[in-house]
Amino acid sequence: MAQGPIINYDAYIISPGTDLTLTGQGTPNLTASYGDYGEGGAKKADCVIGINYTNINYTINNDNSITVTGGINGAILTRVSTGIQSTHNQTIRAYFNGNQTFETVVATDSSGTYDLNIPDAFSVTIPPSNNPQPAYPAAIEFYNATTGTYSPDRFYLGIIITNPNPPSYIPGALWSGSNWVSHNRSGGTAKIYDGNSWRVMKTVNGDGATTGDPPYIYNGSNWANMRRIGNNA
Repeated sequence: MAQGPIINYDAYIISPGTDLTLTGQGTPNLTASYGDYGEGGAKKADCVIGINYTNINYTINNDNSITVTGGINGAILTRVSTGIQSTHNQTIRAYFNGNQTFETVVATDSSGTYDLNIPDAFSVTIPPSNNPQPAYPAAIEFYNATTGTYSPDRFYLGIIITNPNPPSYIPGALWSGSNWVSHNRSGGTAKIYDGNSWRVMKTVNGDGATTGDPPYIYNGSNWANMRRIGNNA
């Protein structure tokens, strides 16, 4: 039986290992704060991001993908200047679902509060996988870079979703010599001998795990689709 999604409220550092701390980790109400450092290791500014998720729901689809929906009550960044003067301005960007939602350039000694323009609601679908990996589609990707030679600070903040379910269609395999040969591949044919003749089994045309296009077998004068597991028709 298919399981629901594994949901974490957390942050994931992309680069370069910023001084990041979290408040509310594991809950829908997250706050991330970090210190941004510049030349000589001097602290240039403190930045704080707050995000609050509400009404998280999910649906398990026929192919074992999971659609997760929810709401977001604001995503606000507050930047506090340390008073350190520098010629290096900062570019602050935010992304949501892979799309940029916000950008501004601020001087090192400037402060301000910014709305990161994150949508109020989201809907994302996480595909099934035999090797489930966490996905960050509904999270902020924060980007903070100077105009100097320093590496940008980038991290995800928000909801991190893992789909623990394998594809609902599990392809068969043929014993060939001393190996099992999977039918979950594009092109080619597999054959099986029924005692009187060879039957041809075509392989998946595309990704059977997501398109649901199963192999089919030629029996006599007809092609028949191989059924998904659990289907009776």
